[in-house]
Amino acid sequence: CNANSDYGVRGSAEWGALRDMVKHLLDFPADEGAELLASLVARLEKERQVATARERDLPYIKDLILRLNAQYPGDRGILFPLLLNTVHMRPGQSFYMGANEPHAYIYGDILECMALSDNVVRVGLTPKFKDKETMFHMLHYHSCNVNFLKDIRVDPCTYVYRPPIASCAEFEIERVVIPREYTYSLLCHSCGSICIFLEGSGSASDTILRYEGNGLRGETEAVPAYGASTFMAAGVTLTVTTKSMGLELYRAHVNLGDVGRSRVSSANDLLGLVGE
Repeated sequence: CNANSDYGVRGSAEWGALRDMVKHLLDFPADEGAELLASLVARLEKERQVATARERDLPYIKDLILRLNAQYPGDRGILFPLLLNTVHMRPGQSFYMGANEPHAYIYGDILECMALSDNVVRVGLTPKFKDKETMFHMLHYHSCNVNFLKDIRVDPCTYVYRPPIASCAEFEIERVVIPREYTYSLLCHSCGSICIFLEGSGSASDTILRYEGNGLRGETEAVPAYGASTFMAAGVTLTVTTKSMGLELYRAHVNLGDVGRSRVSSANDLLGLVGE
């Protein structure tokens, strides 16, 4: 995302203030931190009691701090919602996040696609090793709003979630939703891709998957059930025929920008390609 003013400028007053706050949260002594966190939690618990008595909800961030403390009592990570964006996502929404950005998933299911990484660094809300020093030096310390990606409708069944190619050439994701009693051919690309099924019949006889291209032809042995996955080779088209139940899958591959959108036409194609 893009900084709204000079908040993303390295060396600015705002950049330095945010960096100092993070440093303090990472470095305060455990005994001092435990006392401060206990005092904060006690105060928020009282506020929640008052809000409940008045049939009101506690403000989200305050409630979130209490929920995190219930899961990880006394962990300094419960204070980071005060510094990070809290993002509420609806089904079908997506956003791109660059490397070296702190983040945590709070609740619900999310599909994440990540470029090749040589390290995962943690500092809180986890029983795993916490590397505070590495985290402090790797962060960008810029402040900005979260920019949701605009999905691109390619045809009646496929939506593409594409990050800015200048920032992320490594990947993009396709969401493919195929209704029951339907035949549909996935886009044919010049690169390999990985598909994961989130909805399907679970039966190879009820959902038929045929592939063709690069001298290959046949029916795949992949079973279209929740959590199942399959690999699609470059230049190969996968044609899906559903019967009693529809199918939903997500497909990840390199960011194609405006290229690589060739397809094998199907009798059920209703629309041509729709650009951005």
